[in-house]
Amino acid sequence: MREGVKRRQTKSRQSYGRLIFLAPAAVLIALFIAYPIFATLILGFVPAESIRGEWAETGLGPSARSEHALAYDKKSDLVVLFGGYLNEQDMPLTSDETWTYNADTDEWQLLDTSVRPPPRGESALAYDEESDRLILFGGNTGTLVLNDTWALDLSTGSWTQMNPSASPPPLSDHAMVYDSESDRIVLFGGTESPLDLESDGTWIYDFNSDSWSEAPSDTKPPARRSHAMAYDWRSDRVVLFGGILGTTDQGDTWSYDLNEDNWTSQRPRASPSARRGHAMSYDAANNLVILFAGRAAGETWAYHFDSDSWTRVRPRTNPPRIMSHAMTYDSQSNRVISFGGLELATSTLSAETWTFRTELIGFPTLDNWETVVTSRDTINLEGLPKPPPYGTLVHNAIWIAIHLPLTLFGGLALALILREMRGASIVKACVFLGMVTPMIVGAYILRYLYEADVGLIPQLFGLIGISQLNVSWMARPELLLYGLIFGSVWMWMGFSLIIYSAGLTTIPKEYFEAARIDGASPFRTFAKITFPLLKPITLVVVTMTILWELKIFDIVFGATNAAGGVGGAADVLALQMYRYAFREGDIELAAIVATLLSILTLIATVWLLRRLSRR
Repeated sequence: MREGVKRRQTKSRQSYGRLIFLAPAAVLIALFIAYPIFATLILGFVPAESIRGEWAETGLGPSARSEHALAYDKKSDLVVLFGGYLNEQDMPLTSDETWTYNADTDEWQLLDTSVRPPPRGESALAYDEESDRLILFGGNTGTLVLNDTWALDLSTGSWTQMNPSASPPPLSDHAMVYDSESDRIVLFGGTESPLDLESDGTWIYDFNSDSWSEAPSDTKPPARRSHAMAYDWRSDRVVLFGGILGTTDQGDTWSYDLNEDNWTSQRPRASPSARRGHAMSYDAANNLVILFAGRAAGETWAYHFDSDSWTRVRPRTNPPRIMSHAMTYDSQSNRVISFGGLELATSTLSAETWTFRTELIGFPTLDNWETVVTSRDTINLEGLPKPPPYGTLVHNAIWIAIHLPLTLFGGLALALILREMRGASIVKACVFLGMVTPMIVGAYILRYLYEADVGLIPQLFGLIGISQLNVSWMARPELLLYGLIFGSVWMWMGFSLIIYSAGLTTIPKEYFEAARIDGASPFRTFAKITFPLLKPITLVVVTMTILWELKIFDIVFGATNAAGGVGGAADVLALQMYRYAFREGDIELAAIVATLLSILTLIATVWLLRRLSRR
């Protein structure tokens, strides 16, 4: 009879254990299968199509240069390059060369013209499709800023200097595009000479009448230079982004309707960081404005005017981080062509040609998982040993490896010490204060604790002669992550202290008295009685602490920034999810990171339930 009851109890426990294991597994499978539907229907605001793209390096062509002009001649199916700076000096060497590039054959050719514009950099070039002419305006010879207008007829290979009755002032570092709907060239901004100030003028050029006219726009972007523009012919809008005014990089997006002479400040939910020296072109096949690189970062972004949304594109291969390059769209091959620029890592000029092809994916697929898992944002272990960043997944693992034992055993040690101490409740309240302090407040406290001039931690290390640690920890990648981990211990130790203090009250005092009578040492009593009987409490503390460490966000964001500090040295999964969703507008990749966090959380929860079910 008893054996039958025991067998039934054993089977019941086994069935319960299998249920605990199978139920979460079933949930994971359901999430995996339902993810595309969930991402597009439940979230609602997920784009119907995912934007992907790849950069590819092609052959070399013209000599290395920056601040040159580039445009695509549709009728000849050739990319045309003019001028540029051939060195990086106070008195730059300028070029007057005209080159053509055939994307199909990957060949650059020097165009030999007897008449040509004077050498210059920081000019602008646009293709007038109706007249089949490439229009060049302005630029800087190194000693003189120009306001001349030239037209190139590629069918005859000849440059012609135009003679408009009125022209914009001498300009350099401006931007210019062709509005095919109105058959006009649109120019904005630049550095105006001789004032040497940024311009906020909008100028319109009509090749047929050879005339420039200034648009009397009431609302317009602030003055700027080193910005970029592209013409979205499907929406009939000129799109402008970034630039610099004085010493401040701009990060705003504007659109211009030439028919209405109306500039509109766009309000995308996410956008590229403020920058200058970037390049943009309109990908007509996918109805996207493509932006690449610039002074701030070597990223690729895509802008969709109809939804007013920027999306960061994450190619597997990227060109070197550059600025002052030139870019145009080849409509025959459906590729963006980029050439030259200043490589920021080496401060050298580039002679590389890169092509970018955009792809739209109808539903979230495993490619998104591959993008996240293989991204350096997630795992970055190349070049070890090295200081952080190691990637968000590794950073969360480091949080668990360091933070978990410190809070677990620190809280247990304090609970044991305070068990019989007078005034223990006051000490417990002080320790628990960190637990009830808002995490964002704690983050700002940590930021000032680690400041070199005013922070307590650097000052203490300075007093004991460790000068390497008497620095601003928040500005040092090798110290930032570990500083936040150690600094956050006090914010969570109150939890383990209170839980262990409550657990100690459930252990009968008779056990300790019997051990004392038997002559057991305090350590043996702890190892054989206290800790084993606190096992269920320990499981709860371990699981809750791991869950907190997996979703850590407030401390890192408040103490650093949305990138996780210098170079992403303290970046974590939750911050990566936030950045993808709200800073880069890539909801699908954010959903992948969220799902990854959910899987890790579920694993920790299943582990706890299975351990508890064995008791």
